[in-house]
Amino acid sequence: MLYFINSKRILLLLILCIFSINAYAKAYHYRADVKGMVCAFCAYSVAKNIRKLPTVEADSVNVNLKNNLVEFTAYKKVSQRMLSPLFEKSGFTLEHLIMVKTLAISKKLSGKARLDLSIDVFETDQFTSLLKILGDIAIKKPSRIRVEAPEEQEGTILKALLMGRKHVVQVFFIPNDDINRVHIQLFDVFNGY
Repeated sequence: MLYFINSKRILLLLILCIFSINAYAKAYHYRADVKGMVCAFCAYSVAKNIRKLPTVEADSVNVNLKNNLVEFTAYKKVSQRMLSPLFEKSGFTLEHLIMVKTLAISKKLSGKARLDLSIDVFETDQFTSLLKILGDIAIKKPSRIRVEAPEEQEGTILKALLMGRKHVVQVFFIPNDDINRVHIQLFDVFNGY
């Protein structure tokens, strides 16, 4: 009986240690100076490529077009040499990459979506005007748009949200070819971690 109790305690301690180690994983904050970004599509392209890195926290990626800055958090160190091809792939140049203590333009999502919209994938073209208005809303009040849709819909949706904009619209597109709907959510964002 004593052996069983000690085994339970040891197992519990091991589980707590594993979760504690993951909770305190080191986060590295980066600021990149990127040349060539001039529009919302540019910002989207850069953010999308950075989010693809396995060690990057997807929601931490923020782009500031006015200052040509990109900030993000990674859970492993990254180098300028590692990231340069990502920017070049999008047609931009990574001038400088520095590690910073905190992210200046960091934003966190509010807990609940301000708008939650579901559209039949075959009716996306009928909602172009609504998507343009959604892009306007996202510019006027700090927001982030999360889109989950079949990958072939990405261009149609982004064209409506981003076309002709000189301001960043934070869009996080999640390709999902297993659904026949376009799911769009608009979240408020607030500063800080």
